[in-house]
Amino acid sequence: MLDRAEFAPRNAAMDAAYRAGTVSAQDFCNFYVGTLAGRRAAEWQTLQHDFLMTAVVPRIPHAARALVDRHRAAGDLVVLTTATNRFITELTARHLAIEHLIATECETDAEGRFTGRPRAH
Repeated sequence: MLDRAEFAPRNAAMDAAYRAGTVSAQDFCNFYVGTLAGRRAAEWQTLQHDFLMTAVVPRIPHAARALVDRHRAAGDLVVLTTATNRFITELTARHLAIEHLIATECETDAEGRFTGRPRAH
């Protein structure tokens, strides 16, 4: 849904800055929330699910799942917290059966389209 020729170099630059520790949390959030702009959540759902199954789930190590399960079994409060936006991470939390998610919220307009900005609280 994004123009690969336009997005790929910007994404690579953001990734490099993130790895180098030179990007602010605000710039990181703004960049990735901005990729959703102009569309409703429903328009992204197929890609959202595909991303979970092809990019996220294969990268979750068994040890991480076991750790979450151990904490849940011990009665601990299990929370997934991330600078990544809720729309991207909510399926991961559900997949891991983590009820509580702290994430950047995406602003939407009156018609339910993502504005491309994080929601101010």
